[in-house]
Amino acid sequence: ASGASPPSNLFLTNRSRYEPLFATFAPIESVIMVFANDSLMMGRDNKRLARLMAERFDPARDVISVIGCSHGATALTDGNSVLANGRSRRVKNEFLRAGIDSTLVLEEGCWAGIAHSSLPARGVVVTHRRRAG
Repeated sequence: ASGASPPSNLFLTNRSRYEPLFATFAPIESVIMVFANDSLMMGRDNKRLARLMAERFDPARDVISVIGCSHGATALTDGNSVLANGRSRRVKNEFLRAGIDSTLVLEEGCWAGIAHSSLPARGVVVTHRRRAG
């Protein structure tokens, strides 16, 4: 069902499509995984960050939010949307490889030809959230 609708761009909406769900989860850890310019390669450090976060993940009460970002100039056609959504998908796949159910890794993208005030230009914001209470 997730493939049926086009990805929403957090840059335009300025709010997560998972906002109602996040109201019941408190962030317990957040990291920014930096990617090389025009790249979907995670690299060793980002894979290690994902693995460490997955080790602390409790499937009974946790979700992981993954926001892929690409802001500014790119040499690729449709580059910013391709990079933002590709990066979030790449990081989500790393969590699936670690054994986390795909329904517990919530991905979205944020892209534009200009900088965002609070999100990275080339990276993925990953937030481990735990159900409140």
